[in-house]
Amino acid sequence: MMATGGTAGRYIDSVQHLFQGTFTGFPRFFVAQPEGVIGNDKYESAYVGYFLYQTSDNINGMVKMRPGKTGWDIVDKKEKKGKITPYKCEE
Repeated sequence: MMATGGTAGRYIDSVQHLFQGTFTGFPRFFVAQPEGVIGNDKYESAYVGYFLYQTSDNINGMVKMRPGKTGWDIVDKKEKKGKITPYKCEE
């Protein structure tokens, strides 16, 4: 898990369990503030977190999260079977 600047707090603890398991490559967690997303009673912040991963059996996944009162809450989860495209190096 990488972070630049600042300090990690309890908010990170609510995301750490997502990094456990077997993945192809490195799972990533991104935080963004998309246009049109606003805070409300449940989610005061307009930030959205995206956890992207690929499992060893070629399932591509995305977990969408919003920061709640004590940690990140999962709002949506999508998985889709991927296919491996072989890399061909031309001489």
